[in-house]
Amino acid sequence: MISLTGELVSESLESSGGKHVAGNRITLGDLFLFTTLTHVMETVPGFLEQKFPKLHEFHKSLPTSCSRLSEYLKKRAKTPF
Repeated sequence: MISLTGELVSESLESSGGKHVAGNRITLGDLFLFTTLTHVMETVPGFLEQKFPKLHEFHKSLPTSCSRLSEYLKKRAKTPF
């Protein structure tokens, strides 16, 4: 199930140019995917890099696309969830 979902999301990113989930601007879809990928990366380190490099690249690049997101990530408190 995870493989199929990961492949579908990777294909969707690729078909939209790879930078955002839909179109050329950040949407709620991008933020939702970013949050989900963050949880995956914290729970299973190395999984995205190995299985879904496109999703890993998306996760790394989104904060550089949005200065407000980048600032928030630097200041937010770390929580176990």
